[in-house]
Amino acid sequence: MLESPRSRGGALVLLGVALFALMVWYGSLGPGAYASQEYFGPDPDAYLGERVVVGGGVVDTDPVRIRVTWGTDGSAEYLVTGLDVPVERGELLRVAGRLTGPRTIHAESAFTVTDVGSRYAFGISFLAGLWVLARIIRHWRFDPETAALIPRTRSRTSATTDASDPSVATPDSDDPAPEGGDRDA
Repeated sequence: MLESPRSRGGALVLLGVALFALMVWYGSLGPGAYASQEYFGPDPDAYLGERVVVGGGVVDTDPVRIRVTWGTDGSAEYLVTGLDVPVERGELLRVAGRLTGPRTIHAESAFTVTDVGSRYAFGISFLAGLWVLARIIRHWRFDPETAALIPRTRSRTSATTDASDPSVATPDSDDPAPEGGDRDA
């Protein structure tokens, strides 16, 4: 496999280049089944009658209007018709439907996204990342000679627990075991 630090570094560079190339390739793809606001926002007339998907804040509820942004400076208000979900001003609304006019979307499906749900998802993900990092630090160590993570012979917590517990005997590292493997022989 990858035994030397140079081969591991080369593999990391290769994976980084592949990741970047895939991002560029994905960005070059056209719209799928639904065109997003990035595509039809600047020129909605070219997408009249096409299936679109948008997301934006509700600015009015009678009739329902959402503020949609794209790119760094593009934004517009869209009238949403055929909506079957209740909405309130300020909510984030995601709509999939047909562009029936330059600033009108007939909804085929729609849902609201609460801000609490996003914060919860980010918070749980952050805590899970900390848990994984703690597990890595606890059970693995970095070997600078091979530039690799290798398993610890004993985890950090069991080593501190064993050192404070007089009933657990820890062998001296300077006293190698005899041929049979038993120190007490």
